[in-house]
Amino acid sequence: MEGAADMDIRGQFLQGMSCAANTVNVVTTDGAAGRAGVTVSAMASVSADGDAPTMLVCVHHLAAAAQTILDNGCFCTNILRDDQSFISDTFAGRLKTEDGDKFSCVDWVAMKTGAPRVRDPLTAFDCTVKSSERV
Repeated sequence: MEGAADMDIRGQFLQGMSCAANTVNVVTTDGAAGRAGVTVSAMASVSADGDAPTMLVCVHHLAAAAQTILDNGCFCTNILRDDQSFISDTFAGRLKTEDGDKFSCVDWVAMKTGAPRVRDPLTAFDCTVKSSERV
């Protein structure tokens, strides 16, 4: 990482990771614990084998949606199209809706688990929480 000599290790890491290509995802949940959502960039396929495909989705433990996702035990990973950046900006807190409800920025449909899915994403995954690790 050129030009990073004076940065701390966190800064170097963030600068390097900003060069990595990735999708923008909005992770949403709904259930007994309530409805919540958050923008995430850390999501990866783990395995397509076994009883069910497995993916890794990283949500910061201080994110308002984190505990709600765990309590509901389900979520939808909405992988957004290029023209849907306003959705990720809304769920990241960079854009505000008139009514203050992040979910009012777009139309939603419920997945089998009840988790909200953007009506027309690039693709979406209906997920159940199998395990959680705080890092």
